[in-house]
Amino acid sequence: MKSMVLITASECNKCNYVKSHVDCSKVEVLDRESPEAMAIMAMYGVYDKDLHLPIFISDKYNDDAEVIAGKSLEIIERIKFYNALEKTIENNKETLEELSKC
Repeated sequence: MKSMVLITASECNKCNYVKSHVDCSKVEVLDRESPEAMAIMAMYGVYDKDLHLPIFISDKYNDDAEVIAGKSLEIIERIKFYNALEKTIENNKETLEELSKC
């Protein structure tokens, strides 16, 4: 499992909107009916399948998992933020390694 998961449904317009507005290459996109999506939802305490879709789950930068359900714009902002943060970290990897030696 990637550390960022987007649970969607093909008939969900909000889900399709989110997927069309972010780079999902670092996000695992799963259909809500898939066994893997159901297992992930159970693992993070998202038991109600009728929650508003899409559902974004991330434990990449937090000790506790972040779960956002049904809030398309907030999900888009969060995915863009994490993608930008990862790019910044990657671009400054050498600097961060030098600082860690101090």
